[in-house]
Amino acid sequence: MDKEDIIARFMYDKPLFPKRDVSCMCRLDYDRNMAVLALAGEIGFEKVVGIGVSFYQPATNTAEVAFSVLRQWQGKRIASVIIRKLIPEAIKRGTDGFMAYTLPNNRRMIRLFEALPYKVKKFTQEGILVLSCSFRNMA
Repeated sequence: MDKEDIIARFMYDKPLFPKRDVSCMCRLDYDRNMAVLALAGEIGFEKVVGIGVSFYQPATNTAEVAFSVLRQWQGKRIASVIIRKLIPEAIKRGTDGFMAYTLPNNRRMIRLFEALPYKVKKFTQEGILVLSCSFRNMA
């Protein structure tokens, strides 16, 4: 990933990904925590070009979502397709909505949430923009 994309995803330049940081992202149970990959290329030789994850937050009965798409694949609505795959799975499991932490200037994430058919709440907490939506509150 490009440095700019790493900062947009993790909110700081993160040149290394220690095992303790990524181990929780690798333990997906596909019940409360889910990942959807976007693949491109010939069958059998596909390349991961995007990923979206949702991590269940029991305290709020919501799921935190995050996305990464390779630079050359951005602008092709990959995250839009991924989030629309994650939503029905979350609803099926009784999750109330999604939320995301991002930098206030991450227009892609803001537009992604604003394009959803749900009312989006936004607030800033210690310089981080928090986006949230409830699956019960249609826009």
